[in-house]
Amino acid sequence: MTEQNWTGQNNTEQNAASWGATDQGAPDHSATGWGADQGAPEHGATGWNATDPGTADWTAADTTGLRSTDYSADDTAGLRSTDYSAADWNAPASGSVAMPEAEIVLPFTRKEIMKARHKREGILFVICVFINIIIVGSLIAQGISSYAIDPFMYDTIEDLYYYSGMAGANGVAILSMFVVMLIYTLYMTYARVRAQSIRVTEDNFPEIYYKSIELARLLRLRKVPPVYITQGNGIINAFASAVIGRRYALLHAEIVEVAYLEHKDFEAVYFVLAHEFAHIYLKHVTLLNNLLILFSRMVPVLGHMLSRAREYSCDRIAQLITGCDFPDGIMILYAGRHLYKYVDVNAYLSAAKKEKGFFLWLTHVLSTHPIAPKRIAALIDPQKKSGRLL
Repeated sequence: MTEQNWTGQNNTEQNAASWGATDQGAPDHSATGWGADQGAPEHGATGWNATDPGTADWTAADTTGLRSTDYSADDTAGLRSTDYSAADWNAPASGSVAMPEAEIVLPFTRKEIMKARHKREGILFVICVFINIIIVGSLIAQGISSYAIDPFMYDTIEDLYYYSGMAGANGVAILSMFVVMLIYTLYMTYARVRAQSIRVTEDNFPEIYYKSIELARLLRLRKVPPVYITQGNGIINAFASAVIGRRYALLHAEIVEVAYLEHKDFEAVYFVLAHEFAHIYLKHVTLLNNLLILFSRMVPVLGHMLSRAREYSCDRIAQLITGCDFPDGIMILYAGRHLYKYVDVNAYLSAAKKEKGFFLWLTHVLSTHPIAPKRIAALIDPQKKSGRLL
């Protein structure tokens, strides 16, 4: 499967990722969250301040350090343009919202964000790239050997050159076939998302829309990735992916429901969204990244370890930019959207420590995501250490 960075608990061969109202369905988080007036997002001294149901201003005291912002309608893109002093939003009709280039003081630096990555992710990626190069070379060599080139079996030097070229082309053709399949899969996935999902806008799920802008700004993304919501037939999941020039995130409706229905838990959804944006920030979903580990990611244990390291990285970055000590968004994966609020995390981990055995360990080793006890233990670790890969 391609690098779509699935967030759900997926102990099979699926690819990478994690989870992240007082009136008219809008959330109310008092002074530090969303307040609502006719469905418009509002913060107080530290957030959104809605002057009317269709506009929103950032205050100078916003905790994310964003400047005062006036949102006006931009019908050409279906998104709202933003005036950051001298910098303007650039929203192509078919693309993501472009981030303004004005200098803005943010609460943490790029170095602090990168420090949240799993300490083994970088070296595992390098190893996977190296092995991928070996596999690619082997495929090309296999194509050449299929012609069984022997310089003494040809009458003329021209024949030798001709068949040598054909052998090399055969190896390149084998490699090209895999590349074309990858690109085809990425574009078909993106097409299905657009065909069967609801795009988050200022009119549809405005709380999530404005939060996506905030998270993109915190991560210094050049463009705000579009966010889509689709029903998952009861499956709780989310993922981030990309095609050439476009990166996006998809949330299953089963996750979003915890914000708009019984629990009014927007923080859990924001954590999931932040996790997926972290995959985008770390370039886990780009075409180049996929190509660099196209074959090595299929190597048992090694490819899974890299995937788990990435999940730990995105969990920690989401924790950093959302400020959640323990995000309930993760517990949704294991207890479901109705019961996750009733789980005692410490009691759960105490019981999980008693579960031991070779096959439990093997399940973790062969999973693209950390198993529940290890993932939750990493999130509540007060020292913020990297999660266990083995």
